[in-house]
Order: sequence, then C-alpha cells, then structure tokens
Amino acid sequence: MAKIKSTLDLIMEKTGHLSLNAEEKEEMKREERVRRIRGIVAPFLNGEKDVNLLMRELDRLPPEDREENRGFCLEQLRDALDPLAGNERALLGLEKIAGTKERVLWEERLRRGKASFEETRLPRLAEVSSRLRESLASETGLSGPALEPCSEQSALWEEEKERERKAFRDRYPAPDASHR
Repeated sequence: MAKIKSTLDLIMEKTGHLSLNAEEKEEMKREERVRRIRGIVAPFLNGEKDVNLLMRELDRLPPEDREENRGFCLEQLRDALDPLAGNERALLGLEKIAGTKERVLWEERLRRGKASFEETRLPRLAEVSSRLRESLASETGLSGPALEPCSEQSALWEEEKERERKAFRDRYPAPDASHR
C-alpha cells in the first residue's frame, strides 16, 4: 500500500532547493500536529464520533508527541465551550482526557458565564429591540407601539451573544493557548 504523504513531506519535496532552519521545521511539524488534532476533535464535537473513538484516534498518534497532542486536543475542547449553548460533548471529551476535576471546573465556569449573561439579558434585549425599531422607522417609515421586532432572531442579538462568548473566553483562556 502506498504511503500517504503528510503536508510537510509534500512541502519539503516541492521546496527541496530551499532550506528551513530547525526552528522553522519544528514549527511546521507542530502546525501539522495541530491540524491533525483538529481533524480528530471536530467530528467528535459534531457528533460524528463517540468519545471512545476520539480516544482511540488520539492513541494512534506517535507516542513521542502524546503529551503535546493531548494538550492540543484539550485546547480544542476548551475552545468549543460556549456559555450560551450545550456543551455535553466538549465536557465529555475534557473529562475523558483530563479527568472529572477538569470537567467540574469547566461546568462551574460555564454556569457562571451563563448566569452573567442572564443577569444582563433583558436590558440588552431591550436595547437591541430599540435599535431595531429605530432602524425600521428610518428605513421603512414604520413605527408605533404595535411594532415589535423579532429581536432574538436578529443579527444585532447574535452580535450581543458573540460579545458574551468572547468575554467568557477572555475570562477563562485555555492554559495551552500558545499552541494556536
């Protein structure tokens, strides 16, 4: 059976006349490992693979990179956590790789992130509704007390939620963020 070449092998063949220093070669290898881990974690998070298959695929990777690969995987799982959405798969992966303490830690952080958002949800929603009514009035001339925009389905509300997600990631950065 023919050997499947890695991206690094293909690049090195095409650029054989150019030379990379040791640091550049290591960086390229690291990036290749990160891409490989993303290719393993993404289908798990999407529900296409179960946690046991995730672990088997991680175990099939070269043993000399096991700890670093585990760190990349944990980072991907942590990055997938969202205080405004379901997180069961990411939490299950975190627990399987890092243990129950890690899962409990992130469950608490997610609970606090959701509570923080819920505390300010109604005023934020009222502000979005007000902005949408102003926009409707200026663009279409429609206004009045009976006009109630679908604020929670608007792009403005999605922006608010994305700001909350960013604030959550800023509050709780993944310890391995240097691997990105």
